[in-house]
Amino acid sequence: MSLVTIGLPVLNGERFLCAALDSILGQTYTSLEVLISDNASTDRTCAICEEYALRDPRIRYWRNETNLGAAKNYNLLVDRARGEFFKWAPHDDVIAPTYVERCVAALAAHPEAVLCYPRTIVIDEEGTSQGEETEDVLTVTAARPHQRFREFLESSWINRKCNAVVGLIRLHPLLSTGKIGSFGSSDRILLSELALRGTFYRIEEPLFFRRMHAGGSVPSNPDFASRTRWFDPSKTGKGLPPHWRWLSEYARAIRRSGLGALDKGFCDMQLLRFVWLARRQLRAELMGLSPGAATSVDRSVPQ
Repeated sequence: MSLVTIGLPVLNGERFLCAALDSILGQTYTSLEVLISDNASTDRTCAICEEYALRDPRIRYWRNETNLGAAKNYNLLVDRARGEFFKWAPHDDVIAPTYVERCVAALAAHPEAVLCYPRTIVIDEEGTSQGEETEDVLTVTAARPHQRFREFLESSWINRKCNAVVGLIRLHPLLSTGKIGSFGSSDRILLSELALRGTFYRIEEPLFFRRMHAGGSVPSNPDFASRTRWFDPSKTGKGLPPHWRWLSEYARAIRRSGLGALDKGFCDMQLLRFVWLARRQLRAELMGLSPGAATSVDRSVPQ
């Protein structure tokens, strides 16, 4: 069995942490290592993690001395991973017992795919189902990188959730990306980078349970500036407004892709599609009319 690394980033997650860990350790696929990066929590998170680590030798736990921000905390987990496959596991979400087993099987059957993710069910603070996530389909199936990039730009504009970023990812291509960036909605840019490296496979079964609660990253940081500071506390929140920032980051993603000059050129041409889709927002931001609210994407990685 291939080793799978599950990386759990957490900051003051005592309320939902046990449910998340129980769902991970209860997987039918047992060849796991579980990494927990505690971003200087001040509640009972440390005690809970140490208790679970004593109980299950597959867990490796460390606590950062200071809050590094969500981006660095997430990326630390990737850098320390040893598995063939990697999955981020937010501390407030839950996965079905067969999640890893089904995703590993799908990636084994589809070697062209770099990422596998299932359908999502939204749950509330008590774990009660609120129904299926409807804007959650990212179509990335084409053979050529520029075609997949266009597919991603179009489908992510309509289906604005980024739940796929916490799917099961092949570690090697993930390491070649910029990972999670220090700006709002950087998970969207990461997904575009993965699309340049391979296809996405979606399991038509609800195996991921995303918890919506008042303390989540999006409700707690409703505008682009505060979201940027959440990703990186050293940031002032100033700089390029959201859609111009994303356009710039898409261009950087193409440069990092490792593709040949011709394929990069084809991908650059696809950026015109984003310019067209975001034309109103880009124009408003250029004229200084936008308040900079991150309204086009309402899913950022939870800390």
